[in-house]
Amino acid sequence: MTKNNDLLKEFISLVDAKYMNVESANKLNLTDEAVGLESWAREIAGIIWKIKFTSSNLFVANADSFDMSGGDMAIQVTSDLSSTKIKSSIKTFDEKAHHKKFPKLYFFLLGERPKYQEETFKEVSFPFDKDKNIIGKTQLYRHVQALDNVIELENVLEITQNYFSDYRNVTMFDRYTLAKDATGYKQEIIVMMERSQEALLEAERHAMKFEMSNDDAVFLDGLKKTVGIFASANRSFTHLINKIQSASPAELSALSRLMLDTYVACLDGETILKALLPRILRTWHLAGTIAGLEKNQLDIRNGEAGIAKVQQELDTAEFAIRFLSP
Repeated sequence: MTKNNDLLKEFISLVDAKYMNVESANKLNLTDEAVGLESWAREIAGIIWKIKFTSSNLFVANADSFDMSGGDMAIQVTSDLSSTKIKSSIKTFDEKAHHKKFPKLYFFLLGERPKYQEETFKEVSFPFDKDKNIIGKTQLYRHVQALDNVIELENVLEITQNYFSDYRNVTMFDRYTLAKDATGYKQEIIVMMERSQEALLEAERHAMKFEMSNDDAVFLDGLKKTVGIFASANRSFTHLINKIQSASPAELSALSRLMLDTYVACLDGETILKALLPRILRTWHLAGTIAGLEKNQLDIRNGEAGIAKVQQELDTAEFAIRFLSP
């Protein structure tokens, strides 16, 4: 048992330190400390429950209420420990009827589990036990302590050392997987860029048709900037894919985080544009047929706010682009 205890103590030491960093970073709204921990949690959960889990974000970026699934289980990994976050995810999981495919929903908290009120999680149509289904730091340690044999403990510790060290050994498979992911993201960003260019052309046509105002010019300028950001992200991904083959382990870890930040920011930006553009086009059409329509000015202001949000969402992407540029 001495070896098992030694392995467990080292695991606890690594996780304690990492979770402390995550907590401190969250207080400053810095989320990069938590990047990569979802993959780590997926591997650890696989050993604990002896299930092969698949990332839900492979198919839907920022999946609505869970990050991985396997067997009859779905798991969300989160550094937001609030009861509001947990309750919101449970509600979405319930409303989307995910429980019909995955009867068990678990939360893998990147920190110590707070004391939640029982009634907070009662209004759901599937069984949920806050003491069993919410895994905080202490509960994680108990699960690892209960593993069947020393080999499983050694695997848990090795996986944790690999993920928590910027200087871990990187295999050819790691490089291949990262390059494959980056290539897939690049293709999606190209599609985003083409869609945003089409949206810009359509918006310009409408603005000219219905006599472009100063508000319209602000909106169009925001659209042009967004198109430019997608194009820059595309160029940066080309550079990243080439650099993956020669990057050091530390550089590869940084590139992986920036790649995901850039892609997710672009995805958020496109989502906002999809929701925003039809409303603006309808507004221009109404403005051309109903003189002095108050809704026109309101929607144009909403348009400006939407473009400002696009710019805010893509700040991370712009940082990544500057970092990656040769």
